[in-house]
Amino acid sequence: MSRQIVFVKYGSFSLVNGRVEAMLRQQFPDRKVVTLDAAKDILSSYPLLSLWLRIKTVLAALPAFLHGRHSQWDFVFRDVQAWEMISRWLAKEIDPAKTDFIFQTQGMFDASLSSVPFFIYTDHTRRAHRHQSGGGAPASVGPGWEVAEERLYHKADAIFTLSRFCEDSLVSDYGVPREKVLTVSTGINIDFPEEVRIRDRSKPVVLFVGVEWEVKGGPELLAAFAEVKKQLPAVELWIVGCNPDGLPPGVTCLGRVDRKRMAQLFAEASVLCVPSRIERASMVALDAAAHGLPVITTPHGAGSERVRDGLTGLLVDPKDTLGFSSAILHLLKNPDLAEEMGRAGRRMVEQDFTWSSVGSKIANRIRTKVLGLS
Repeated sequence: MSRQIVFVKYGSFSLVNGRVEAMLRQQFPDRKVVTLDAAKDILSSYPLLSLWLRIKTVLAALPAFLHGRHSQWDFVFRDVQAWEMISRWLAKEIDPAKTDFIFQTQGMFDASLSSVPFFIYTDHTRRAHRHQSGGGAPASVGPGWEVAEERLYHKADAIFTLSRFCEDSLVSDYGVPREKVLTVSTGINIDFPEEVRIRDRSKPVVLFVGVEWEVKGGPELLAAFAEVKKQLPAVELWIVGCNPDGLPPGVTCLGRVDRKRMAQLFAEASVLCVPSRIERASMVALDAAAHGLPVITTPHGAGSERVRDGLTGLLVDPKDTLGFSSAILHLLKNPDLAEEMGRAGRRMVEQDFTWSSVGSKIANRIRTKVLGLS
């Protein structure tokens, strides 16, 4: 009988899902990988109920939806009915006798079946917001959502996390036994550049990358940038991923860009600065480091795991606007130091943040601890 692995995802997960799918195929070459998208394949199988959920949840969070940061499905996954729909669909469509295990990314739905080994790979939990001061409250969810989330984590045979911060939240906030959780980190989601370009030191550029302007500390960065510009009038700030209003001179908003253009921006910028109030995986810090770009961010969440303070970049409290302006000025006025940090960041990514390493850790736990496969 042909054996299979069921991989359940939602969208791209900041390009992580494509890498995870490739990892599963590489690590388990003798198994067929069946990939399902929780929105596209599963919820769409219930068109009337899905339509109702989209209308109901979007209306409940209309300001955020009109702001344009989220798709309709993002709001649907905040309603516990979506969890129930996914479980119903999986129970009907998946043959447990043919399935070795189910592998789910993120904790936004429940893809488990009671008779099939079940694994999760995630970057965050809802209750993790409690440990990130200044991050504000998470987006509202429907009744029973947090209960369902907690049950989800306890159903898993193992949970793989992108950071120790997420691991600690699963243990302290949800009571998941530490031995069930393994931090495997993440690889970068860009094509690793063969070489680092020589930067134009006469053109100081601060780069910001983030879809959620406020959450990623955009207002704090603008305040810090104003102080920097007083001392370095030629400095520029490039904003990627969002389009905030009321920007001062010297700030260029580039919106969404493709991967090729993003690589060019990493190569042209002097420093990446993202003063996140909440930081889940800090993927952009790794992408920047791969291009030899020093990173200034916060120690919250995964920030301190992606940036080695004083070695590959600088860590500053998200509330410390003057601290961010000082950090930016320090690197812009000391380009040799910035270049040295960039080289150290690239070495760090090469050594510690590869998908081959992540895949080996995940596959080894699945094989030896649960499935008993050789």
